[in-house]
Amino acid sequence: MTWINDIIQNNANRIFEYPTIQEFCFLRIYDENKLLSKNIDDLQGEEETLAAKGYKRIMAISEDFSIIDKPENKRVAHYKQDKYKLIGISLTSDKNSQAYKHLENFIKQSSTKELFLVQKFFPEFEQDFLSKLKSKKTDELSTKILKYIYQNSFETEIDSFITDLSRDDLETIDLIVLAELQSHFSKQAVTKTIFKKLSAKDLIIGILENFENSVKKITDLSLRYGKDKQNRILIAINDEYDVQDLLYFSLKSVFPEIKYEDDTSNYGGSAKRLDFYLKDEGIIIEVKHIDKADDKKYTKQMKEDLQSYHVVNTLTEIIFFIYAPNSIQDINNFQELEGEQTIQGKTFNVKVIIVR
Repeated sequence: MTWINDIIQNNANRIFEYPTIQEFCFLRIYDENKLLSKNIDDLQGEEETLAAKGYKRIMAISEDFSIIDKPENKRVAHYKQDKYKLIGISLTSDKNSQAYKHLENFIKQSSTKELFLVQKFFPEFEQDFLSKLKSKKTDELSTKILKYIYQNSFETEIDSFITDLSRDDLETIDLIVLAELQSHFSKQAVTKTIFKKLSAKDLIIGILENFENSVKKITDLSLRYGKDKQNRILIAINDEYDVQDLLYFSLKSVFPEIKYEDDTSNYGGSAKRLDFYLKDEGIIIEVKHIDKADDKKYTKQMKEDLQSYHVVNTLTEIIFFIYAPNSIQDINNFQELEGEQTIQGKTFNVKVIIVR
């Protein structure tokens, strides 16, 4: 849906003409790679600077606690009165912090689209959002869009508010709702293609199993033909991050909503990163790069991963993708982990894919 992207970009250019914390919030959802290039020091004020750290996944340090815990002052605005600052600062600290308490109070009085925004960063509030969305009847544009996405509501046909989408006075939170609509349409478009008769799991397995073949021409000079191609730089796969980067390109093109390096602490567990997470389908993809044969070490890591990931509410499937050129002693050591697993009452399936 290029027209939605145009609306987002046109409004973003207007809203973010100058550095602002709203842009950090927007980019964390819409384009986290672009967020990495943003300079925190361009913002003004200690609250905005700390909130920007949260959006860039930087935890608070001791000197920041005076900002988090500062008392209210009637003469000076407090960060809890600005949703973008409040969310960002809450991301820098744990659930026992004063910032998180302010966030919980904010939830009680927030609008539907504000609740939507909060649960994008704090999934524990998703049910609060869905409940409010279900009970809310409104003509407000963003709320109608959210009902269309989450409730398949056709009380108002989407064509009837396309004109409203073309307005040039949208706010940051409206752009984030539009980004959600864009993702929704992308999923629908992919679902309607012939190959999407396969399940999401089968598609992912197909992508992973074809990984070796798909990267050959960019990693192997002998497979390049012509002088022009011979002189181009090869892409090296040296570690796990290289594998993740290549997979991100493949997976994101098919599943635009896939999350990269999501944090299990968002779901009530200890802080551990999920390499890739497809929330609606409940699929986690964990990547391993093995360059030295040590089956015991890596199977131990995988078992530890299983113990950590069971906290993810929607989990149905964990797929381990192991890229191990010439570095596995016995493939059976890894395949023994396959099958149905139940950990602390959570049942899910485990699939292991090894590319050598």
